Amino acid sequence: MRTQEIVRLTPHRIAAIIKARQQAAAMPLPEHNGPERRRSPRWPFKGAVEIWPDGGDGSVVTHATCLNISETGMGLSSDEHIAPGQNVEIAIHLPEATLCGRAAVRYCAQVRDQYMVGMEFLF
Repeated sequence: MRTQEIVRLTPHRIAAIIKARQQAAAMPLPEHNGPERRRSPRWPFKGAVEIWPDGGDGSVVTHATCLNISETGMGLSSDEHIAPGQNVEIAIHLPEATLCGRAAVRYCAQVRDQYMVGMEFLF
């Protein structure tokens, strides 16, 4: 991977990646008529995610799989429980780029043998 492919996580960069994928797939915006706490629609995205405790030395890392992403957060699957309420540093490895930044863990629920985790991006 070239260094210029590692970029800071920003709302603009996420929006640009989502828009490019929508155009490539000719996907219209989803309609949602029910209650929704998210501020932005989520899109299916597969990619590896690395998660570190905020302010740590980088020696403790959790690996996860991105399931969906929006301009404000992402859903992922992890083998490990990640405590809600904590802030973490993340690297999201997508085909377009690796996005690095921070997120707040909003929920973590065990589903079968995995944990479904919701994170809100901190810009």
